[in-house]
Amino acid sequence: MVIPATPGDNSDPETVCVRDSNGNCIEDATAPLTPKMALILITQYGISETSLTGQWLMTTASFNELELIRDVLDNDQFVGITPTDLIEAIMDASSDLELYNADAYPGMNEDYPFNWWNNDFFLEQNVTFNLIEPYDNLTAMEKKLVKLFPLAALSIMANKEPAENETVNRFGFNRRNDLSDAFRHGFFNAMNSNDVPDIVARLFSFAHETETPANLFLEVQMDLHNNNIGHIIGKNASLFVSDQELSNSVFSLMLEGSLLNLSPLDTVVPPNFGINASTQLTPSNQ
Repeated sequence: MVIPATPGDNSDPETVCVRDSNGNCIEDATAPLTPKMALILITQYGISETSLTGQWLMTTASFNELELIRDVLDNDQFVGITPTDLIEAIMDASSDLELYNADAYPGMNEDYPFNWWNNDFFLEQNVTFNLIEPYDNLTAMEKKLVKLFPLAALSIMANKEPAENETVNRFGFNRRNDLSDAFRHGFFNAMNSNDVPDIVARLFSFAHETETPANLFLEVQMDLHNNNIGHIIGKNASLFVSDQELSNSVFSLMLEGSLLNLSPLDTVVPPNFGINASTQLTPSNQ
C-alpha cells in the first residue's frame, strides 16, 4: 500500500512509502512525492508536460504548492477556476515570494515582522477575513493561501472595515443571513476582485467557507452566490473605479433581486443563526 509518509516515521515528508502489515514505513521503498504528485495533476487535468505550466509542475513547484493546487481542484466549492489559471496564479505568486527580503516585503509598513506569512502563531493572532463576527481562526485553506499570497491577503483584509462601514451606511446595521449580509459579501468581494487578481480573490472567498459546519449549508450557498456577484462586478470594473461606485453597483443588483438572503429566519443566534426547517434561499427583491 503506497501512502504519504506521516510525521514520526523519520522519513522525508516529501516521500511516499510502502507500509508493512503493522503500518510501519519501509524506508528503502520510498520514492519522491513531489514529482509523483505533479505527474498525477498533469495526467488528471490534461496538462501538457512540455507546456510552461507542465514544466513548472514537474521541475519547480514545491510540495506545498502542489498540495494547494490539488486541494483546490478537488474541492467542489472552487467553481469557475481552471487548472491552468490556478497554476499560473501560483507560479506568479511563487516568483513574487522570491523577491521579498527583510528590507522589502508585504506588511513592512504595518510593522509586521519579516516572513510573518509563514508564522502560524502570528497569523492566528493578527489575520482574519471574517466579516462582522468576532475574530475567528483562519481555515486551513486560508492559511495556505496567505503563505503564498501575503500581499493579496493584506489587501483583502484591508477591505473588511470599509465593507462593514458601508453596510451600516446602507442599512443602519450589520447582521447575518439577511439583506445586509448579502450586500456586505457582494461589496467586499467586488473590492477584492478589483484590488487583486480575480482568481486570487475567488480563492480566498472560497477558502473562507471550507470549514463551515453542515447545519449552515444554506448560509454557505448564500455567501458563495453573493461573493460571485461581487467578484464579477469587481473584475469587470475599471481599475480606477471608486469603492462607492462598486457599492452602488452591488446595491442596484440587490434591488433587482440578483443577490440572495435567507428567509424566514428565527432569532439569529448560534448554532443555526436563524436557519430553520422553512428557511430558503430568497432573491433579494422579495
